[in-house]
Amino acid sequence: MMILGITFVACLVLGLSFLVRDGLADIERKNATARDAIKAMAHYRTAQAETKATAKKVAIPDEAVVLETYLKDIAQGFEIEIPGYARQPERKHGAFRELAVKIEIEGVNLSQLGAFLEAIETRNPVVVVTELSIDHNFRDDELLDADIVVATYEKAGKRDKKKHSDDDDEDDQ
Repeated sequence: MMILGITFVACLVLGLSFLVRDGLADIERKNATARDAIKAMAHYRTAQAETKATAKKVAIPDEAVVLETYLKDIAQGFEIEIPGYARQPERKHGAFRELAVKIEIEGVNLSQLGAFLEAIETRNPVVVVTELSIDHNFRDDELLDADIVVATYEKAGKRDKKKHSDDDDEDDQ
């Protein structure tokens, strides 16, 4: 009977040690992912600081980048699905107009999200992320959901002149 009790206790201790070991392995994987994301962000910040130090002024184009197409192309490269695009109200900044869209992405890991955001801001200097909100995915705690507002800029004068000429055409009728 005593041998049975000792065997039971030994099995229980062995089982618990395997559970603890598996839990620690999971935590280590999460930490490794977080470390990779932090390294990517540090690299991005360093690159941004170097770019600002040697940066040329960005030439704002006459016509803005079509954000929906731009974001869709980038998202496909990271296997991210963007279910919809919500146009934000246009804002005028002096001689320039800001055009923005809000996207919601769900179920991405930290590395995917970091790489996606970096690609948005580095592929075209006139496109920037202006707002970012990140939450845990309610289905899988290891994944993230993000609301992102992406903006681009164009010269205000060209479109205003075009609108006025369109308005004049309507007045002529």
